Amino acid sequence: MNKKYIIISFLFIIGFQALSQKTLLEKYVSLDSVKTNWGPNRSHFLDFNVGVNFFVSKPESDSVKIDYSNSRCFDMALYYKKKISDYYSIGMRLHYGFINYYFKQNDGKQFPDTIIHKKEWLGSSPISISFYNRINFNRRGDMLGTYLDLGIYGGSIISSYHITKDKPTAETNNKARKIIVENRGLRYIEDYIYGINLKLGFNKYAFTCTYRLSNMFKNSYNYPELPRISVGIEMSLIGNNPINLNNSD
Repeated sequence: MNKKYIIISFLFIIGFQALSQKTLLEKYVSLDSVKTNWGPNRSHFLDFNVGVNFFVSKPESDSVKIDYSNSRCFDMALYYKKKISDYYSIGMRLHYGFINYYFKQNDGKQFPDTIIHKKEWLGSSPISISFYNRINFNRRGDMLGTYLDLGIYGGSIISSYHITKDKPTAETNNKARKIIVENRGLRYIEDYIYGINLKLGFNKYAFTCTYRLSNMFKNSYNYPELPRISVGIEMSLIGNNPINLNNSD
């Protein structure tokens, strides 16, 4: 399933890059002869980003053994930015993601159960809205430049799942190469998600950090919380080639 999302994201990247053009105005917006309010360093800007994040914090309990090499978040986000001054903007982000926690399968496994599988992961798909403040650090033309975003986000979990993969045995099923068991619509997963996000950007590329403040599990199930902090990278598919929503003259 993860491979499918990666392939789709690369197709998006290739498509947008094929349509992109090199930006010539690197320092001064006033040199542009085209009159428009839409652009990376103009009054309004729309951007579409894709990114991947990896978990760096520990779970709440030592009984949870996270496979950090496979656990990750895949993100797609539509950004709107409103310029207030040369160095300050505000904005909103519409985000859709895939969050997957993989668990180590070895002796002593306790969460989510003691059964050893070939692979096992717990995931969810949130859709959320983020409001952010952006500070720019350098003089630039109609470009994104170097910037820092600080925002808060909140949204809803629209899908949740627990998946295991195993090799068949003579006792289970010798007619298939692998056995996949999916449980979806998990009742122990919280319906909402919220937290804080940071983003340090350098034109089309950015480093991101997300801190989930909300609990993943409902309190009534008394499950230990999974890692809350993730860091990663994000890429703009529009970058310095803006979508112009002005009416033509």
